[in-house]
Amino acid sequence: GSIPAAVRSFMETHHPVLSANAFRIAFHEGVDLYGLDMCVELCADLKETHPRVGFVFCLPVVGAEEYLREIRSRIAARGVESNFLVVTEALPLCPILQRSDLFVRPTNTDGDALSVREALYLRVPALASDVVPRPRGTRLFRTRDAADLRRRALEILGDPEGERAALSRIEVPDNLGRIL
Repeated sequence: GSIPAAVRSFMETHHPVLSANAFRIAFHEGVDLYGLDMCVELCADLKETHPRVGFVFCLPVVGAEEYLREIRSRIAARGVESNFLVVTEALPLCPILQRSDLFVRPTNTDGDALSVREALYLRVPALASDVVPRPRGTRLFRTRDAADLRRRALEILGDPEGERAALSRIEVPDNLGRIL
């Protein structure tokens, strides 16, 4: 699948590039379910050590316009307007994942997230909340703990080759073959 020119250009002019996704803005027990707020904070934190950091957050359905406005003002307040891109059109995630240095899944409740499996399959490090069991190879951080998220992200970004090498050693089951 193709990535729109503006998104591709953003990804090509930033480094490292992190990505995350949500089907729509949602809340669980009054808290941002997909952790869009945590992604903004992470981007701002990483900008201190990685000034060219880029964060692509895919949000095909907004759902809560007022909350998105709050997030956009937080992006401005944290000084990351040029580093944080919220994509509010339906795009295939895989082409964005393929160009990412780190995929983040900071949900505060979850099922078996397909996006985490896609990242791992593409050998892109995946950093996810420890709110549910995650597939082998997923790096975990404590749910809603911004300091732990930052610490884990910095570890992964500090050794990208080591992370990808570790992922390449994980056996990916041929589930399609098993189904057929």
